[in-house]
Order: sequence, then structure tokens, then C-alpha cells
Amino acid sequence: MKVLSSDQTATQASGEKLVVLTACLAFGILSTFLAVVFSELEFKYLFGVLGALLVFFAAVIIRSNEQLIIGFLILFAMSIPLRINLGFFYRKEHVGGAQGIDISAIHVTILALFLLLLYKYWSTRQQPLLEYNGLLWGSHVFFFLTVILSLWNAADRVLSFYEIIRIMVLIAVFFVIMNLREEKYLHVLLFFFTVGVFSQAVLAIIQFKTGLALGLKFLGEQAIVGQSLGGIVSRATGTIGHPNNLAYFFEMLLPLTLALLMVEKKKPLQVWYFITFTLGLVGILTTLSRAAWLTLPLSLPLVFFFLVRKKLFRAQTVIIISVALAFSILFIYPNYSLIQKRFFYSDEGSARTRLPMNQAAISVIEQFPVTGVGINNFQQVFSTYDLTGGSRILRGDRHVVHNLYLLVGGELGIPGLIAFVGMFFAVFIVALHWATRVNTWQSGVLIGITAGLLAQMIHGLFDPGFKILMNLSTLVYAMFGIVGAISIMGRKGESVSAHA
Repeated sequence: MKVLSSDQTATQASGEKLVVLTACLAFGILSTFLAVVFSELEFKYLFGVLGALLVFFAAVIIRSNEQLIIGFLILFAMSIPLRINLGFFYRKEHVGGAQGIDISAIHVTILALFLLLLYKYWSTRQQPLLEYNGLLWGSHVFFFLTVILSLWNAADRVLSFYEIIRIMVLIAVFFVIMNLREEKYLHVLLFFFTVGVFSQAVLAIIQFKTGLALGLKFLGEQAIVGQSLGGIVSRATGTIGHPNNLAYFFEMLLPLTLALLMVEKKKPLQVWYFITFTLGLVGILTTLSRAAWLTLPLSLPLVFFFLVRKKLFRAQTVIIISVALAFSILFIYPNYSLIQKRFFYSDEGSARTRLPMNQAAISVIEQFPVTGVGINNFQQVFSTYDLTGGSRILRGDRHVVHNLYLLVGGELGIPGLIAFVGMFFAVFIVALHWATRVNTWQSGVLIGITAGLLAQMIHGLFDPGFKILMNLSTLVYAMFGIVGAISIMGRKGESVSAHA
């Protein structure tokens, strides 16, 4: 091993200080220049630019590949509930898919993570450099092929192009997260997912109680939605957008948070997950989303009973079940009046629009059963191809059908719908296969993700689901990736055991 002399060590230290000082000087000069250039920008764009500069500056100072991976994982997880993006060629009136081309924190962080992981695996001579689960990857390839096939009938191929770019980014998210081949990375990622649940729940509670927006438009906050329940009640939006979108976020992550609470061994983290789970329940309540509420009686017990199934008849498990039931009663009882009103008060005809719009969407699918009307084109042609008149129930407003599967089937045809559902079933198959073959923590994560994705699939029967928003789509594809990552770790563990 080569030993550096004291002079060489001093020279190396001086060189490192010079690099840092040069970076600080460059950052100061660049910041002054950009302060003039971007002074006329909207605050959200200025916020994004300054944030990017700070991240770059921090990365120059840190320079540790391992710490940078952790840092960008944190940024990735924290950026999902926020909507900070630069949009190009936007069509603000469009609903149902990509409105233009975005550059957001999600794009930047996933690219940085890809390069950092690639460098790590190359520098440590890990082979292969990148890995994948064949079933999961194959389901995404099949889906993407049906997306390309749908261009045959697309009336507006520019909108299709926007959506194809977005799907490619989402597949990149899935692939990069799948290559987090160490459990410590998943611990970081999932912990900061729960930080997102905590922060969104706090914001939602304040919005619900005050009925006021909090001035966070630059992070994605929208105007508070009012609901008539014998008086106007505010529906919280967080920073995600519409209350239903916030409900998607909670319904997918609450089962995972419960799973983390049940499998975590460290007491401080157990306390954190309990607080986060409780606040998340309050958060989903403030959205007043009936469909989201209906997913919880399935997804949460599924997590609970799967994780205690081997100890179901032990005294400790009976106590835990009793505490869980008591907690449920204590939560539901003071909120029963609100829940009852939301289900039985007039919803201004919202529920009644579902059936005629569904029938209208089915009539479109019947005309284009193989290729659909084109990815991201449903809104453009819904009223044109509708043979029932149901699409005009919204009094001339252009919208998409309030059913995720009919929306996908209308855009991609029957093969595309099969491929879309197939991606979820592939995740369920892989998750359930490995849930009994990996350690307790990883098993809990797999079950939590399965329950969360199942909740979103159920909600998709009543709403267009995650598809209409990039950050929620990112959460879904990140969950796909986590399942893939655990399957790769499990496969390696079996290989090690076989050679032990």
C-alpha cells in the first residue's frame, strides 16, 4: 500500500480546500447572475431553480457516492407529494394524461440516482451492472408495446407523444428503484415516504379545519374544495391537488405505514410510524373521498392479518387485535357523523354521472377494441365517438370517464387494458412469492405495497386514478420498483444459501 508523505498529504488537503473554495465562489457568482435573470419568473420556478443550485452545491461539497445516493433518495421521496416542475408546450385544458413536457425534481433525482448507482456497481466490479425481475420487466414491455400500437387511431399524436415521454420516465423510475440492491436504501426511501404522509396529513388537517389554502401554490397546493353536508365542509388538498388525488396518496401509503409499524424493531421508529399512521388516517378523512374510505376496511386488515397469521392464536396477538379494534372504534366514533353525512347527503349528482359515463366509455371501446382511440386522446374524442350521449352529462365540460380501467381500455383497447392490469398482477405475484422467502421487514414491505396498490385498483373503479397525475404515477411505479428490488435481493440470498 502506498503511503503518502506529510508534504503530499498537505498538498492533497490544500487541493481539496481549493476545490471547495472554487465551488463556493462559482456558486456565489452564478447566484448573482441568476438572481437578475430569474427575477421575473413565477415564484415556483424561482424556488425550483434555487433548490437545484443548492442541491448541486451540496453535491460538490459531499462528493461521497454513497452519501449522494442517500441524499438523492431522500429528495426523490420528498418530491413525490410536491408538484414543482417546469412545463413546456402545455395544454392546461387537457385532462386524463400528460398536458405537456415536464422537467421536475422527479426527473432530476431519478437520473442522478441512475448515474450514481451505475458508477457504484461499476467501481465495485458488481456483475451485472443492472438487474431486473423478468416478470415485472416483461409486463412493462408488453404495456409499452400496446401504447405504441394505440398511435394507429390517435387523433392528436402530439398529446400521445407527451404521454409516451411520461411513461418512459415512469419506466425509468421503476427500473432505477428496482436496482436499489441493498436493504439500507429501501429503509431510507420508505422512511421518507412516511415523512410525506406526515407532512401531507398535517397540511390537510389545517386546510380542513380552517377552510383556507396555506399559500403553498408554488408546491402544488390548489384552492380548497367545498362540500355541502348540511353546511359547507372543506375538502383538503395538501400539495397534491384535488382532494381525490390526495386520497390516492394516503390510500396507497397507509397500508405500507401500518406494515412498517408492525415489522419495525426499533422503538423510536415504531413511535414515528404509529404517529404517522394515525395522522394519515385523519388526513384521508379530511379528503371526504368515499371511494378511498371504502378501500381501508380491506387494505388495512389484509396487512394486519397477513403479518400476524403465524401467531394468530397466541395471547399476545389477541391483545394486539383487541387494541387495534379499540383504536378503530375510538377513531370512528367521533367522526361517525361526518362519515355518515358524506355517504348519505346529496353529492350534487356526482355519483349519478358514473353509470352513464361508463356506458359511454364502453361504447367507445366497442368501436376501437384492438388499438383504442390513442394514448392520452380519450378526452379529445370522448363526445365524438360516444354513441349513448353519456359523455355530455357534464354540461359540455370535457372530461374523462371516472373509471381507470375504462379510461385505459378506451385509449389502448382490450390488449392495452390486459397489459395494464397485468402490470399490477405481476407485482402481486412477485410480492406474494417472495413474502414468505425474505426476512420479516422485507415481507412486511411487500405486503404493505400489495395492499396499497390493491386499494388504488379498487378506487380505480370509481375514478380515473393515479394515471392523471405524474407524481402519483411516480409513487405507483416506485412501488413496482421496490417489489422488484426485494425480489432481486431475495434471489441473491437464495443463491448465497445454496452455496453456503
